[in-house]
Amino acid sequence: MIATFKKVVVTPFLSLNNSQESLLWDQISRHYWRLITCLFWILTAAFLLYTHRHAIYWLSLSDTDDNLRLAEVRDWLHGQGWFDLQQHRLNPPKGANIHWSRLVDIPIAALIAISQPFLGSMGSIRFGTAIAPLLPLGILFLVTRSLAVAL
Repeated sequence: MIATFKKVVVTPFLSLNNSQESLLWDQISRHYWRLITCLFWILTAAFLLYTHRHAIYWLSLSDTDDNLRLAEVRDWLHGQGWFDLQQHRLNPPKGANIHWSRLVDIPIAALIAISQPFLGSMGSIRFGTAIAPLLPLGILFLVTRSLAVAL
């Protein structure tokens, strides 16, 4: 089996000279650029998730803004209105108005809501807070590659 793999897959690449290798890479990258970009994003995301695994497990967010964003998302998922940005945990009993938009809450809330039946309450919150920041990174990779090709 290994000998067949070497004969069919490896040997043709070993016999290529530099210009043929360059041409082969150009053809592969032209036809499979989305796949290559997605694989690069998956590897980057896996590395980031691995390096931050303890913070994700303990839900140790990096600053108070992240914690307040999560509190807003949880309040919204528990029935607080879209336009009601009052945080009752701040300045009790009146609460405090928060000036942030709910648009940023949509990916986090969607990931939490979708994963909650499978991961439970805390697992879905960990999942949402870990994956939501990686989604714009994937979009950034695709846009950067598209812009680089256009140049």
